[in-house]
Amino acid sequence: MSNLNDLTAFESSVAERTAGMSLASLDDKNAPKVALLGALAWVHVKRTEPGLKYEEYMKRVTANEVADYLFGGDVDEDSSEAGFLDGDGGGAADGAGADEGAVLSGDGDRAE
Repeated sequence: MSNLNDLTAFESSVAERTAGMSLASLDDKNAPKVALLGALAWVHVKRTEPGLKYEEYMKRVTANEVADYLFGGDVDEDSSEAGFLDGDGGGAADGAGADEGAVLSGDGDRAE
């Protein structure tokens, strides 16, 4: 969880308030997670794009891109993070590695 562990307490609290969910809900297999994980990725991306709005960010990324960004594409298929989309521990985070960076451009291309 490279980028997730990099967040400050303030950034984490902003993400919780934005998503209306506590970080503790990440441990609940049945709790929806896309909004919270998106908010966590968004506050991290705001370091380089301070004016970026949550809604703008969520409209330009896919749920899989959020997972790849937060977990670096190294999520174990059996972990709770891997199944945040489908709730069964399946591979939601497949594809890009941590070295590909966040989706930062408005056209959806990954940052170089």
